[in-house]
Amino acid sequence: MSIGKGIKALDKQVAESTAQRKAEHAEFVEKLGMNTATKELLAMAKNLLNKFYNPKLFEKEGKEAESFAEVETPFFAQVSMRATKSDQLPGNAPDADFGGAYDKKKGGSASVIGMIDRLIDDVTKDMVEMQAAEKTSQAEYENSMEEAAAKRAIDARQVGEKEAVKAELESRLHKMNQERKAKVHQATSVKNYMKALHEQCDWLLKNFDVRMEARTAEIKSLRDAKAVLSGADYKMVQTSDHKGTRHRGR
Repeated sequence: MSIGKGIKALDKQVAESTAQRKAEHAEFVEKLGMNTATKELLAMAKNLLNKFYNPKLFEKEGKEAESFAEVETPFFAQVSMRATKSDQLPGNAPDADFGGAYDKKKGGSASVIGMIDRLIDDVTKDMVEMQAAEKTSQAEYENSMEEAAAKRAIDARQVGEKEAVKAELESRLHKMNQERKAKVHQATSVKNYMKALHEQCDWLLKNFDVRMEARTAEIKSLRDAKAVLSGADYKMVQTSDHKGTRHRGR
């Protein structure tokens, strides 16, 4: 996998991890709020039971507690009745060493309030475990994000370096191509020039004799013209030339 594709995959993984962490945190906040409300409700229930069973331990918490009592008192009365009935079972009879008459109201309160205390302890323990798990998950998420950011920075730097090297190589390649084209053009020009020069040489060699005769005739004409201009008889010059021609013919 190329570095560029690796960065995209890493970004996707980071986005998915972030979405998952947000969902986990939202779930934690929701459950923590529910447990907190449950714990407060249980505490209020315990306080209302104390009002019924142990008035000295009852703490008045204002109008809200009174309204809660008005709504929930029948329910806790039923719980109390069930707890009282359970105390009357043979297996729940008081010990002989208990001393004195068995107080059903006190026994029922101990059973119900003890149950609520255990529920409060369970909820508190669950909240502590939830907070510890949330803290651990958040720490792991932050560490993974730091590692991902560091890896992405390294990969991005490598990509930048490779892109710079690629750009340099492309620039050199373009320059070399331009130089090659210039040299090819120069070589073609030289080839064409050599071809033209060779054709001229061939033409000169082919027409050398004809050109020599023409040059000789031109020289003779110039000499004749010079002789005439110098005062010589044109007929004598022609005779002389005629004799010279016959002599050369021999």
